[in-house]
Amino acid sequence: MIAGKPVRILSINSEPTIVIPFLNAGRGPGGFYEDRLPIQEAVVDRLPDGVSAIIATADLQGRERFQDSRDAGPRLLGEALPSRLATDVLYGLGLNDGGIGVLLAGDLYTVPALDRRGGSGDVTAVWKAFGDEFAWVVGVPGNHDTFGADPNAPPRFSRHLHFLDNGRVNIDGLKIAGLGGIIGNPRRPRRRSEEQYAECLEALLTKKNAITLQASLFRADISSLRCPDWVNGLARADREPHSCRNSRLLESRVNSWQQQPPFPSTPLAR
Repeated sequence: MIAGKPVRILSINSEPTIVIPFLNAGRGPGGFYEDRLPIQEAVVDRLPDGVSAIIATADLQGRERFQDSRDAGPRLLGEALPSRLATDVLYGLGLNDGGIGVLLAGDLYTVPALDRRGGSGDVTAVWKAFGDEFAWVVGVPGNHDTFGADPNAPPRFSRHLHFLDNGRVNIDGLKIAGLGGIIGNPRRPRRRSEEQYAECLEALLTKKNAITLQASLFRADISSLRCPDWVNGLARADREPHSCRNSRLLESRVNSWQQQPPFPSTPLAR
């Protein structure tokens, strides 16, 4: 925990820094269409020493455009995105000197033919692409994400890629907890019953985390969970009925977080 408090988002720039075009899946052959991914900037109150910014994203369900792709065909949007962020966004903001982390909150797959929504598949390449560009990656799996042939198997990643599903990790004093999947039939991959999901979330929230990642929001009133008073107070202060106060930022868009002055940094907002 950084100074015993969660990382708080102070402001979000409603105007995107850049908008990246990509292909979104349609319904049936040839039904795909070009969509837009806005890259937005936010300011947080604190980050650990050595962390200059955090990229937070989820729901990257799409593929790069044909004109942007290599010979093998359009890559997953999340596989193509990291290099664009590094060259087109972060470099221009003076954040090309390392110390940049990534938060992935799941659902990173789209079928290659772009003719069906809701498909599941291997997103290992997405995680590795972010890991190739940035200092560390912490993420949770969505219910559409697999890692290899076994849909229930956890991935085997390099040490700087941290896969969380009902777990925690501490990076330079930044304590991050994560719970993946959704509420559903436990016999299906990446699903827990509502009771199981609530129990896992309660266990994660028994300790203070700077950031809590969820692939799916627990939408019940957080006061119904057996959580410490600080969690209930945080939820009331945010006027949100769930525990993951950053979750709306992690849905269907990308955000770069950077600490607020007077900490030594260059603000993302221009």
